[in-house]
Amino acid sequence: MIEALSDSGERRDSPFGPHEEHGIISLVIDFPELYIPVARFVTPELFTEAESKYVMASIQQDFEKFGVIPSRKLLHDRLAKSLTVDDPYETILGLVDRTSDPREVPMLRQMLRTWTEHQTFDLLYTDEAIAAHHRGDHEFIRKIVDSAGRINSVGKQGFWFFDQIEELFADNVLEHIPTGFKELDKLLNDGGPSPKEVLVYLAPTGVGKTLILINSAYAAMKVGHNVMFVTFELSTLKTAMRLAATLAGIELNDFTKPNVGDLPPSELDNLRAKQATVRNRVQKASTTCGSLVIYELPPAECSIDDIYGIIENNKKLHGWVPKVVVLDYLELMLSRHDYNNNRGDYARQQNVAMEMRGLANNENVFVYTATQTNRGAITENQQEHIDVNKIAESFGKAMPVDYVVSLNQTQDEYKRGLEPKKKGEQQTPSVIRLWIAKNRNGPKFVSVTTNVFYGRMQILEIE
Repeated sequence: MIEALSDSGERRDSPFGPHEEHGIISLVIDFPELYIPVARFVTPELFTEAESKYVMASIQQDFEKFGVIPSRKLLHDRLAKSLTVDDPYETILGLVDRTSDPREVPMLRQMLRTWTEHQTFDLLYTDEAIAAHHRGDHEFIRKIVDSAGRINSVGKQGFWFFDQIEELFADNVLEHIPTGFKELDKLLNDGGPSPKEVLVYLAPTGVGKTLILINSAYAAMKVGHNVMFVTFELSTLKTAMRLAATLAGIELNDFTKPNVGDLPPSELDNLRAKQATVRNRVQKASTTCGSLVIYELPPAECSIDDIYGIIENNKKLHGWVPKVVVLDYLELMLSRHDYNNNRGDYARQQNVAMEMRGLANNENVFVYTATQTNRGAITENQQEHIDVNKIAESFGKAMPVDYVVSLNQTQDEYKRGLEPKKKGEQQTPSVIRLWIAKNRNGPKFVSVTTNVFYGRMQILEIE
């Protein structure tokens, strides 16, 4: 029985290695919706191992006969009855019982998607497709192209409410991403936002959009999340320096003096000592924190497609996947579609926000970004909280995101942190009030007050 499916004489070329073959079989059984768009291409003949061919042929037979993928237990029982003592039944049943490794699923899914898409495009060069082209049957060609596009839906799972209801009551069923402010986390999603969501910080120029993005990025790193920080305004080095100050709790100017060669020896020694402290604290944090990568991209030249590309390259080159993506900031990005960019700032920014939401969903990441207020939001004393109707250029960019938190600060609240500190005393902090202007998962119109230490780049919640 098994021999009938083995290679006769020559080994047939296969796009998959033996471990990939095992992973694909597990994936097909665990995620039946994955198999439907690729069934015409992923056939037993592609597999090189006789055992893999046998199991895949059984799956294909059931799919063609009944229109469903058999469950693992049912497939095990049926094959156990048909196998003889002369067959490698332990290997075959072990292959059936092998569940998908979570570390394999994203890579195998992407491999199947890409490979099957290429096979679909190859259909454009068949005699039938070429004949259709010559006779002007563009509808035939379009169906081939459309079928390749539909491969992108491979692996999308629905939630079957009645069958999966118990999943709602599992401990820690929702993953939370800390913002860096415990009270704000309680108000947003009862513990912090979750992957596949987007939070926008809304503030006038100079209040601290980049500063709060850096603090929130560090909060995610502290609990072990990988963070990708994309800056369209500051350089990579300046962003890294600010984050080092946040992490170390040391004033930026104390370890980044310009014109080091002009410093007297005593000041140079003090500078080196501060740098050593920052270095040691960063190295110590690296043993417990998630990793951070910073990218500097040109403003008004990049779209969300560039972000997808960076994420994909990091997956392939480094095996590195972010949990949090920070985009600093929204106005400096283009839409992925030129049509939206040519319609003015309102359409462009609204679509950039929607594309950020798509990124969060497609890559299973949480996205932080920031946006400007309009001029009407800036008053001399700024006592009123900034609402979503004060977003610059496009109110529509608040619609697709999950959370909008405005940064509010009066002139007095800002200036108090600039007063020279007296010897032996702590620096008096500035104040920023975080006001929840939009919240899909909790209350809004609630304020959280924070202390801001601009020198050391820290924003700390007042406890």
